[in-house]
Amino acid sequence: MRCLKSSAKTNDSTEEIKPMQWKVEPEMSASFLNRLMFLWLQPMFSRAAYLRRHGMFLENDDLVPLAAIDKAEEIEKLFDEAYNNYVSRPGKKAKREGEEQTVVDREAELEKRLVHALLATVKGRLIAGGVFRFFNTMFQFSFPILLNLILSYYEDVQMGKLTKSDPPLVYYKGYWLSALLMMFVAMKALSESAYFHKINRCSWR
Repeated sequence: MRCLKSSAKTNDSTEEIKPMQWKVEPEMSASFLNRLMFLWLQPMFSRAAYLRRHGMFLENDDLVPLAAIDKAEEIEKLFDEAYNNYVSRPGKKAKREGEEQTVVDREAELEKRLVHALLATVKGRLIAGGVFRFFNTMFQFSFPILLNLILSYYEDVQMGKLTKSDPPLVYYKGYWLSALLMMFVAMKALSESAYFHKINRCSWR
């Protein structure tokens, strides 16, 4: 069997491998850039490589601890609070005081209360995901524009419209446009991964 504990002693060394020690809330305590590039997960990959060299494997204790905001008790607390504090807004056909609601009215009321509670649990992540998606779309639409400018630049160079007598910013325009395109491709990939991370997190919450 391969079920070896991470705290066991290795075969070629008397050194005991200590269990993984994570910071409290490793994801939440990471910087924005760190979270955007998922660098806060690096200790787990380094741990896996280290154990692999000693013929061992990751255990459950080595995995990243779940953030407090994603734990069931926290989500349940947000949901229950929003569900119980929902205030119904009277519609055009508001019932007079003392008049009983019909089954259809009660079902509609329950649906509105449920939607309100669900949105309360994921509202922040939905907004953040929408922001990332907006920038992702902007970067995506910039690709054909930059490609067209780069092709126009090479056409101007071949036709002799641009010479070394032109200012460096104009003569070498194709180089910094290419660098800008590469940067936008990288930003598009980062914003897209952040968007899917936020939305997938909303779905399982």
